[in-house]
Amino acid sequence: DTDYQRRWQPGVETDARDGGAPSDTTEEQIATEEACQRCIDEICDPELRREAASLLTREHRTYCASGLWRLSAGYASLDASRPWLCYWIVHSLSILGTRIDAAAADAVINFIGRCRDPDCGGFCGGPYPGQMAHLAPTYAAVNTLVTIGTPAAFELIKGAKLGSFLRAMRREDGAFTMHHDGEVDVRGAYCAIAVATLSGEVEATGPWEDTANWILGCQTYEGGVGATPGEEA
Repeated sequence: DTDYQRRWQPGVETDARDGGAPSDTTEEQIATEEACQRCIDEICDPELRREAASLLTREHRTYCASGLWRLSAGYASLDASRPWLCYWIVHSLSILGTRIDAAAADAVINFIGRCRDPDCGGFCGGPYPGQMAHLAPTYAAVNTLVTIGTPAAFELIKGAKLGSFLRAMRREDGAFTMHHDGEVDVRGAYCAIAVATLSGEVEATGPWEDTANWILGCQTYEGGVGATPGEEA
């Protein structure tokens, strides 16, 4: 069209970012990149003047702490990820240098305990019964308890029969399913290794040589790692 012809003519220098074929989309993209770059330039200088980028620590602490007791209706979609919500909040507060008080710690520990499957030993995405034990919320639950770090938190990890759950998730080739009859990917291996390490179940869950070889098999010619052997990175 006329507008396109105006913006792209043979012999006229063009921006390399639009591939030599400018359009409304590429112009908006370039304008966005330039706007972001201006913001970056205001914050970062050659000497990395970090004080120019301030973290609103007090506000973040208040926001995270409030989520321990009540979350808005918008979080209903994460009903199967409730140990993750505990982990994100508790871990964020820990990074911000804040240890939750005893009442909040007990409440979180009691809730995580309700998410444990007493039969298989893993943790579910929400209170049991109602959801199945899954490696992802098990990872989140264990990390939450370790971050809290009280005797009651460690006692819950100790009594969770995590070794039994991890062995049940382990396949003959060293990979791990995320849950009973669930999907298999490198995420499962990571969660299992982390949980076994934190809970002292490394020897009981091993040997790990097959798992290491399975992860190596997930490498691709691209240089990355795929979800399973044979998949693209």
